Amino acid sequence: MTRPSRWHALAALLASLGDALLPTGAFACPVCYGGSEGPLLTYLVTGVLMSVLPLGMIGVVGLWYLRSTRSRRAERENRVSARR
Repeated sequence: MTRPSRWHALAALLASLGDALLPTGAFACPVCYGGSEGPLLTYLVTGVLMSVLPLGMIGVVGLWYLRSTRSRRAERENRVSARR
């Protein structure tokens, strides 16, 4: 059994880099554009849902934070007004 030379390793590295960087053809999912309206509508609704969901999650966390700090702010204001 012979030991591979550095040239073999370099050739393998260049071949794998070339394979990774060169564009290849992509196959479309048959469900997404199958020719009927049903799968296309489902695809579009899912895309909108996935776009809006992160914004909704951020909004829910923001509302939770405001509601959780509202009672603390009211208590703090009551303590300040009681001191006067």
